[in-house]
Amino acid sequence: IVQADVDDRVEEIIEADARDLSPWSDNEFDAVLCLGPFYHLPNARDRQKAVKEIVRVLRPGGLVFVALMPRMVFLRRTLAIADERHRLGQADFVACVLNEGVFENDIAGRFTNGYGAKPDEVAPFFEGYGFRTLDLLAAEGIAVDIQRSLVELAESDPRTYQAALEVIVETASDP
Repeated sequence: IVQADVDDRVEEIIEADARDLSPWSDNEFDAVLCLGPFYHLPNARDRQKAVKEIVRVLRPGGLVFVALMPRMVFLRRTLAIADERHRLGQADFVACVLNEGVFENDIAGRFTNGYGAKPDEVAPFFEGYGFRTLDLLAAEGIAVDIQRSLVELAESDPRTYQAALEVIVETASDP
């Protein structure tokens, strides 16, 4: 908050469990921002509890922004980490990620477990709780893991950088 220089505009910070938003009453918010809960809840019942709590605290007509992780991200991160790569040779591990979206990691101190969504299942899931999907967009899309290149481009060629951002935004809805 201090780094963003907005600390004078933050009323309070409350730590809560997405499955239990009891600190807040029904219809309390015009908008809800979910950055993390759904990809940290590998259990389907927990995801259902979290979305029901969002429905409860959101005013009618309110907006919800939800961050999710696709299943392939968990396989990609496993491939990227040297002492976890061996898991790709475990058929049950790979099948669990691909078929159920469930990622489990027994290495302490790491991303221990998570849920990866299939893009075509996102809208039906949330719409099943009364939401209307406005859009499904990739946060990184074609720019995944090239943030340093984008920073360099912004500094060396601002015009091309702006064009690159436009392409990233234009392709963000590609599943």
